[in-house]
Amino acid sequence: MSGGTGSNIRQIRTSRYGEPEQLRLALDEPPKKRGLPWFWLLAGCLVVIAFAAVYTRNDVANVFKPKPGAPLSLAGHQVQVIDGDTIRINGQDRDISLVGFDAPETSRASCDVEREHGYTAMRRLRSIVDTAELQLQTVPCACASNAEGGDTCSQNRSCGILRANGWDVGERLIAEGLAVRYVCTGTSCPAPRRTWCDAAR
Repeated sequence: MSGGTGSNIRQIRTSRYGEPEQLRLALDEPPKKRGLPWFWLLAGCLVVIAFAAVYTRNDVANVFKPKPGAPLSLAGHQVQVIDGDTIRINGQDRDISLVGFDAPETSRASCDVEREHGYTAMRRLRSIVDTAELQLQTVPCACASNAEGGDTCSQNRSCGILRANGWDVGERLIAEGLAVRYVCTGTSCPAPRRTWCDAAR
Protein backbone atom coordinates (compact mmCIF):
# COMPACT_ATOMS: atom_id res chain seq x y z
CA MET A 1 0.00 0.00 0.00
CA SER A 2 2.78 2.34 0.87
CA GLY A 3 4.48 1.55 -2.47
CA GLY A 4 1.36 2.53 -4.39
CA THR A 5 0.96 5.70 -2.45
CA GLY A 6 4.54 6.77 -3.05
CA SER A 7 4.14 6.18 -6.78
CA ASN A 8 1.05 8.34 -6.89
CA ILE A 9 2.82 11.13 -5.01
CA ARG A 10 5.69 11.10 -7.47
CA GLN A 11 3.29 11.25 -10.37
CA ILE A 12 1.46 14.16 -8.84
CA ARG A 13 4.71 16.01 -8.19
CA THR A 14 5.92 15.35 -11.65
CA SER A 15 2.66 16.59 -13.10
CA ARG A 16 2.56 19.61 -10.79
CA TYR A 17 6.12 20.85 -11.37
CA GLY A 18 6.81 19.38 -14.79
CA GLU A 19 4.11 21.21 -16.68
CA PRO A 20 5.15 24.73 -15.50
CA GLU A 21 8.78 23.89 -16.35
CA GLN A 22 7.80 22.89 -19.87
CA LEU A 23 5.75 26.04 -20.22
CA ARG A 24 8.69 28.21 -19.11
CA LEU A 25 10.97 26.57 -21.60
CA ALA A 26 8.43 27.10 -24.35
CA LEU A 27 8.13 30.79 -23.48
CA ASP A 28 11.91 31.22 -23.45
CA GLU A 29 12.31 29.69 -26.92
CA PRO A 30 12.95 32.48 -29.52
CA PRO A 31 10.25 32.90 -32.17
CA LYS A 32 10.96 31.31 -35.51
CA LYS A 33 11.84 33.76 -38.29
CA ARG A 34 9.64 33.77 -41.33
CA GLY A 35 11.25 33.79 -44.74
CA LEU A 36 10.59 36.81 -46.98
CA PRO A 37 8.26 35.74 -49.77
CA TRP A 38 9.99 35.71 -53.16
CA PHE A 39 7.42 37.98 -54.75
CA TRP A 40 8.24 40.78 -52.29
CA LEU A 41 11.89 40.49 -53.27
CA LEU A 42 10.92 40.66 -56.91
CA ALA A 43 8.69 43.69 -56.31
CA GLY A 44 11.52 45.49 -54.52
CA CYS A 45 13.91 44.81 -57.40
CA LEU A 46 11.39 46.14 -59.91
CA VAL A 47 10.94 49.35 -57.90
CA VAL A 48 14.70 49.91 -57.80
CA ILE A 49 14.99 49.30 -61.54
CA ALA A 50 12.14 51.75 -62.23
CA PHE A 51 13.76 54.51 -60.18
CA ALA A 52 17.10 53.88 -61.87
CA ALA A 53 15.49 54.15 -65.30
CA VAL A 54 13.85 57.47 -64.43
CA TYR A 55 17.12 58.84 -63.04
CA THR A 56 19.03 57.71 -66.11
CA ARG A 57 16.58 59.31 -68.49
CA ASN A 58 16.23 62.64 -66.71
CA ASP A 59 19.54 63.24 -64.97
CA VAL A 60 22.44 61.29 -66.37
CA ALA A 61 22.11 62.98 -69.75
CA ASN A 62 22.91 66.28 -68.01
CA VAL A 63 25.85 65.07 -65.95
CA PHE A 64 28.39 66.29 -68.51
CA LYS A 65 26.59 69.51 -69.26
CA PRO A 66 28.84 72.28 -67.92
CA LYS A 67 27.24 74.75 -65.56
CA PRO A 68 28.28 78.40 -65.90
CA GLY A 69 31.29 79.13 -63.72
CA ALA A 70 31.55 75.61 -62.30
CA PRO A 71 34.66 73.66 -63.42
CA LEU A 72 33.76 70.32 -64.91
CA SER A 73 36.25 67.45 -64.77
CA LEU A 74 36.46 65.51 -68.02
CA ALA A 75 38.24 62.52 -69.47
CA GLY A 76 39.82 62.71 -72.90
CA HIS A 77 37.30 60.37 -74.50
CA GLN A 78 34.49 62.75 -73.52
CA VAL A 79 35.91 65.62 -75.57
CA GLN A 80 35.71 66.00 -79.34
CA VAL A 81 38.30 68.35 -80.84
CA ILE A 82 36.68 70.31 -83.67
CA ASP A 83 39.72 72.48 -84.43
CA GLY A 84 42.55 74.17 -82.57
CA ASP A 85 40.26 76.35 -80.44
CA THR A 86 36.89 74.58 -80.56
CA ILE A 87 35.70 71.48 -78.74
CA ARG A 88 32.47 69.66 -78.07
CA ILE A 89 31.52 67.50 -75.11
CA ASN A 90 30.02 64.14 -76.02
CA GLY A 91 26.25 64.24 -75.74
CA GLN A 92 26.00 68.00 -76.23
CA ASP A 93 24.65 69.67 -79.37
CA ARG A 94 26.67 72.90 -79.21
CA ASP A 95 30.35 73.51 -79.79
CA ILE A 96 32.43 75.35 -77.19
CA SER A 97 34.74 78.10 -78.34
CA LEU A 98 37.87 78.23 -76.18
CA VAL A 99 38.57 81.84 -75.23
CA GLY A 100 41.79 83.79 -74.84
CA PHE A 101 43.46 82.61 -78.04
CA ASP A 102 42.85 82.12 -81.73
CA ALA A 103 44.06 79.07 -83.64
CA PRO A 104 44.31 78.84 -87.44
CA GLU A 105 41.16 77.81 -89.26
CA THR A 106 40.75 74.46 -90.99
CA SER A 107 37.53 74.24 -93.00
CA ARG A 108 37.29 78.05 -93.25
CA ALA A 109 40.97 78.75 -93.80
CA SER A 110 41.89 81.70 -96.01
CA CYS A 111 44.88 79.96 -97.54
CA ASP A 112 46.57 76.59 -97.69
CA VAL A 113 49.20 77.63 -95.17
CA GLU A 114 46.55 78.54 -92.60
CA ARG A 115 44.73 75.25 -93.24
CA GLU A 116 47.94 73.31 -92.71
CA HIS A 117 48.68 75.16 -89.48
CA GLY A 118 45.06 74.67 -88.45
CA TYR A 119 45.28 70.90 -88.71
CA THR A 120 48.58 70.96 -86.84
CA ALA A 121 46.99 72.93 -84.01
CA MET A 122 43.99 70.58 -84.01
CA ARG A 123 46.21 67.50 -83.74
CA ARG A 124 48.24 69.12 -80.97
CA LEU A 125 45.10 69.97 -78.99
CA ARG A 126 43.89 66.39 -79.49
CA SER A 127 47.16 65.03 -78.09
CA ILE A 128 46.86 67.31 -75.04
CA VAL A 129 43.27 66.24 -74.45
CA ASP A 130 44.17 62.56 -74.71
CA THR A 131 47.01 62.67 -72.18
CA ALA A 132 45.98 65.13 -69.47
CA GLU A 133 43.49 65.61 -66.67
CA LEU A 134 40.96 68.08 -68.01
CA GLN A 135 38.77 70.74 -66.49
CA LEU A 136 36.34 72.84 -68.47
CA GLN A 137 35.04 76.11 -67.09
CA THR A 138 32.30 77.83 -69.06
CA VAL A 139 32.42 81.61 -69.27
CA PRO A 140 30.09 84.19 -70.82
CA CYS A 141 30.77 84.86 -74.47
CA ALA A 142 31.56 88.43 -75.50
CA CYS A 143 28.12 89.10 -76.94
CA ALA A 144 25.36 91.61 -76.58
CA SER A 145 22.85 90.99 -73.82
CA ASN A 146 20.63 87.94 -74.42
CA ALA A 147 22.47 87.12 -77.66
CA GLU A 148 24.55 84.22 -76.35
CA GLY A 149 23.63 80.93 -77.93
CA GLY A 150 22.26 82.57 -81.06
CA ASP A 151 23.65 82.82 -84.57
CA THR A 152 24.88 86.36 -83.96
CA CYS A 153 27.00 85.37 -80.94
CA SER A 154 30.20 83.36 -81.26
CA GLN A 155 28.81 81.44 -84.25
CA ASN A 156 26.15 79.75 -82.10
CA ARG A 157 28.78 78.37 -79.70
CA SER A 158 29.19 78.43 -75.97
CA CYS A 159 32.45 79.75 -74.55
CA GLY A 160 34.86 78.26 -72.06
CA ILE A 161 38.37 77.73 -70.77
CA LEU A 162 39.89 74.26 -71.04
CA ARG A 163 42.67 73.40 -68.62
CA ALA A 164 44.96 70.40 -68.96
CA ASN A 165 46.75 69.42 -65.76
CA GLY A 166 45.90 72.89 -64.45
CA TRP A 167 47.24 74.81 -67.47
CA ASP A 168 45.14 76.73 -69.99
CA VAL A 169 45.49 74.82 -73.27
CA GLY A 170 45.50 78.13 -75.11
CA GLU A 171 48.70 79.17 -73.35
CA ARG A 172 50.28 75.89 -74.42
CA LEU A 173 49.36 76.41 -78.06
CA ILE A 174 50.53 80.03 -77.99
CA ALA A 175 53.87 79.00 -76.49
CA GLU A 176 54.32 76.41 -79.24
CA GLY A 177 53.50 78.89 -82.01
CA LEU A 178 50.25 77.17 -82.93
CA ALA A 179 47.91 79.98 -81.83
CA VAL A 180 47.92 83.70 -81.10
CA ARG A 181 46.52 85.54 -78.12
CA TYR A 182 42.99 86.77 -78.74
CA VAL A 183 41.17 88.47 -75.89
CA CYS A 184 37.63 89.77 -76.06
CA THR A 185 36.37 92.48 -73.74
CA GLY A 186 32.84 93.18 -72.59
CA THR A 187 30.46 92.41 -75.42
CA SER A 188 32.82 92.61 -78.39
CA CYS A 189 35.93 90.99 -79.83
CA PRO A 190 38.66 92.49 -82.01
CA ALA A 191 38.96 91.54 -85.66
CA PRO A 192 40.75 88.20 -86.05
CA ARG A 193 44.45 88.46 -86.76
CA ARG A 194 45.09 86.59 -90.01
CA THR A 195 48.82 86.26 -89.50
CA TRP A 196 49.05 82.78 -90.94
CA CYS A 197 48.48 83.74 -94.56
CA ASP A 198 50.43 86.99 -94.16
CA ALA A 199 53.47 85.03 -93.02
CA ALA A 200 53.30 82.86 -96.13
CA ARG A 201 53.51 85.84 -98.49
